[in-house]
Amino acid sequence: MIEHMSYSEADMALGKKTHKLAAFIQEFILDNHYGPNFEEMSEGCGLRSKSNIKRYLEKLKRAGLVDYVDGIPRAIWLTADTIRTARIPICGSISAGAPIPPIDIEGAHTEFFPLALDGLPKCIDPRTLFALRVDGDSMIDASIHHGDLIIVTQQFDKREGDTLVFWLKDEQATSLKRYFQDGDFVLMQPANPKYETRRKHRNQVEAFGKVVLVIRQLGAAA
Repeated sequence: MIEHMSYSEADMALGKKTHKLAAFIQEFILDNHYGPNFEEMSEGCGLRSKSNIKRYLEKLKRAGLVDYVDGIPRAIWLTADTIRTARIPICGSISAGAPIPPIDIEGAHTEFFPLALDGLPKCIDPRTLFALRVDGDSMIDASIHHGDLIIVTQQFDKREGDTLVFWLKDEQATSLKRYFQDGDFVLMQPANPKYETRRKHRNQVEAFGKVVLVIRQLGAAA
């Protein structure tokens, strides 16, 4: 809602349509944790012209209320002090199928996702978050699809049924599956009947991340 944003007298000169767009962007980001595309802004605000939307976005950017990267779908985020945001590093891909090579979490990253943190539990430290692109379809019944972006925290306690990022020590590979325990063995359960549950001794498996958010089809439409 727009009342969460703080405006100066100069901001109030932006005009009703610009403020309406700001309100829509804020509510959309808080609900979805990613920015709207042009079609969604057009439908949500009754703005038919893409050039007008760009003009209003520029006004909001100059006023310090939003920021965006032109030409990149959904690359828009809030800059108001009342909205907690973070640039989450995108650390590569994770397999929702056969295991894939290791993920570089500690290295230097050039790609980031602007994430509104207000919908996440306040106990999660944003510095523990990273993002991965999903490769494969083994988690589709958990609403995690090929091409989705998952937000993962390294700050977690394992609970059965959680969707975790696993490091398979003997295979030197990573995998995305649901976690279950069977005595000294870890069960890595897919969410697609085409795939079988994998069972490994707990000494051969390390869970180093828990999925806290799924971003559907990032950049699918502008």
